[in-house]
Amino acid sequence: MKRFIAIWLARWPTDCRRRPSADTPFALTCEESGGIRLYSVDAAAAMLGLEAGMTLANARAMVPNLAVAPATPERDEDRRRMLADWCGRFSPWCALDDGDGIRLEITGVAHLFGGEEKMLSLMLAKFQKMRITAQFGLTDTPAVAWAAARFAGQEIMIVPPGAGTAFMADLPVRALRLDEKTVAGLEKVGLRKVSDLYDLPRAPLELRFGRQLLSRLDQVSGQEAEPISPLRPAAAFRTRLSWPDPIGLLSDIEAAADELAVALCRQLERHGKGARRLELALYRADGEVIHITFGTSAPSRDARHMIRLLGEKLPDIDIGFGVDAMIFSALETAPQQMHQSGFVSMQKAEASGSAADGQQAFSQLVDRLASRIGAGHVFRLVPFDSHDPERAFAVVPAMTPPVNGRWPARQPRPVRLLPVPERMKMMFEGPRPARYAWRQEEGGVSALEGPERISPEWWRLALETRDYFRLEAASGQRFWIFAAPSVRGAKPLRDQQWYMHGFFG
Repeated sequence: MKRFIAIWLARWPTDCRRRPSADTPFALTCEESGGIRLYSVDAAAAMLGLEAGMTLANARAMVPNLAVAPATPERDEDRRRMLADWCGRFSPWCALDDGDGIRLEITGVAHLFGGEEKMLSLMLAKFQKMRITAQFGLTDTPAVAWAAARFAGQEIMIVPPGAGTAFMADLPVRALRLDEKTVAGLEKVGLRKVSDLYDLPRAPLELRFGRQLLSRLDQVSGQEAEPISPLRPAAAFRTRLSWPDPIGLLSDIEAAADELAVALCRQLERHGKGARRLELALYRADGEVIHITFGTSAPSRDARHMIRLLGEKLPDIDIGFGVDAMIFSALETAPQQMHQSGFVSMQKAEASGSAADGQQAFSQLVDRLASRIGAGHVFRLVPFDSHDPERAFAVVPAMTPPVNGRWPARQPRPVRLLPVPERMKMMFEGPRPARYAWRQEEGGVSALEGPERISPEWWRLALETRDYFRLEAASGQRFWIFAAPSVRGAKPLRDQQWYMHGFFG
């Protein structure tokens, strides 16, 4: 059976503002037609009879020492979203609830905190430490949890499984989250409690009060689901650590991250998965959350590699007054087969036809570069189906998931290709080339291998066939050159036009 927590932030607008002092009555104001009115009041002001909607003039007459500040609804909403993000330490399924609450699904989570009662007590203590007024309701459905938080009249209300309908029976119809017009209409005909609606025929109720009333009743009983759309994607794989007292040393945070990474990799291994995108969330004692997100160019469950990537970012974070919880999540995963690291080097592994070790080392190098200079600045080449050397590859971001494609087995290709082939001279002694000249460079020719004839695709009529050669200079350099096809014909090599196109080393 599912379980939900509703958190009612009864005085959120004033709680998230700095007040002159805890004892001074404090209120937020807004301008409306007819003057300035109170938008929200704190507990001290409420005890003196002030309430939202009063004019500021009347409030001042009742409480002369009232401290006021203009309301900032948009900023309050941003801070409520930040608080909901912080509540993600208790459950990944966390969302905003109406305009003054937060909702969590804790199915299968409460045992991590010692049970539901201990979990809510811990949450209440955390909120009180942050000076946030909150009431908690926990039950089988979001609808009953919402009502329990707001109408039970106590800080923590846990409704046992299956008892939601009975709990709602004596609550006012307003606890069904109905609009004011519907509430007034129900009270007008004497339907004041939720139990007054239980045994009434549904068709007349819908005809008079609309479909929303029946929908709310079905949500109470669980016949109509209320899915939660979490603020952040809920990760299938995540590990967490928490401490009674905050930790503040970087070495302690690094040790905790290492422990989390090892545990996460064990989870991934059991399911045959590797992480493609990871996130480390650090929950500060003051309610702030630090999210460190990074990716891998290939699926990975190497804890040492993950910690190495985190090591680039952890020294730069601001941990404030300390961190009392950390969660390490794999936000995106992909299948990854088991791999036994070999005792051979990368070159030998590739030569023997098994490049797994070399590919893993290359992927980890890409990840470190992306972590240091940004993923948007690291690219790799992938094969493109074309005979034309300039079009035989594509440049893609290095973190792009690999495609099922291999580089075609052709003649050796240069490691660097000029964007545009450049004219060069070839000087012959008899039928064999003796020297070359390109730009300001001139040298002797030790060997010339070729030709390798490369023709464009048949539909690209504007291009012509090229004859490519591998030239080895007397200095040891190796170049990729070709003869211009326009004058190739039956003429000897010495009479053709030559172009420099690439370098082998």
